[in-house]
Amino acid sequence: MEQQSRKTVQRVRHELRMREVSVASIAPVGEHFASITFQGEALADFVSLSFDDHVKFMFDDGAGNQVRRDYTPRRFNAQSRELTIEFALHGDGAASDWARHAQPGDRAIIGGPRGSMIIPPDVDWHLLAGDSTALPAMRRRLEELPAQVRATVVVLAGEGDRLPFTSAAQVDVHWVDSEDACSNACAHARCQRAKASPGVQAKRPPCAACAPCWPKKRASPRKRCASRPTGSRASPITTRTSSKRCSRRSAPLSPCGRAAPGASACAPRPSGSGARRLRLPAPASARPAACDARPPPPS
Repeated sequence: MEQQSRKTVQRVRHELRMREVSVASIAPVGEHFASITFQGEALADFVSLSFDDHVKFMFDDGAGNQVRRDYTPRRFNAQSRELTIEFALHGDGAASDWARHAQPGDRAIIGGPRGSMIIPPDVDWHLLAGDSTALPAMRRRLEELPAQVRATVVVLAGEGDRLPFTSAAQVDVHWVDSEDACSNACAHARCQRAKASPGVQAKRPPCAACAPCWPKKRASPRKRCASRPTGSRASPITTRTSSKRCSRRSAPLSPCGRAAPGASACAPRPSGSGARRLRLPAPASARPAACDARPPPPS
């Protein structure tokens, strides 16, 4: 019970605070990222408990307007009160332009994080997938994983951003060039994981690559019908039953029109509003040998 609760996803709320910080150092990360480290006494009580936390980064654009963007806390050192954020340098966005021209001593405001969704790192298998903008969160998650777990990483990124990951876990990395390739790689990774888990294998259909070698499901046995009543034209009576018993009972009639002694009651009504009641024949032992009230022949 303790192990099950330990592996449950937890949501933690934090007090929202605005912190004034300044740029301490700048370092490039690949071709399209810049790692900027901020410092300040306001970071003394900064808390980030999950790899996908986001903070609100605020700065002035030079025209007196405040720009706000969301970023993932890449790394935090509580002793030196330093927070590192990796900025994606793509396009002509205001935050990308600020990161390109940032200098030590530039000031900014960091708000949050407002909350954390804590995913236990010691689950059996992790699947991380995304484009290049997800690389900071992926790098942080892989650095936090322990050695006994496995992780599959699928990233849609250019050649200049395909840097090696640092992790103690067993990591399988797939770099792809298109969204379709990313989806196919994720589906294939789930199939490979399902092959080792029979419970998952029965619930998830295989991908196109795994379909030829996917274990076939056994066909469920058909429901057999009851024995066919006597007579060449009699139709078989299925063994389907209903949860509701028939409120009216009738018995098969003898040739004279009277109810045969010991005759069976009507069968349960099958499901469906328009279904008819089926009459089962009486057992052979209960059928009368002859009728003692046969009407006289016509004169």
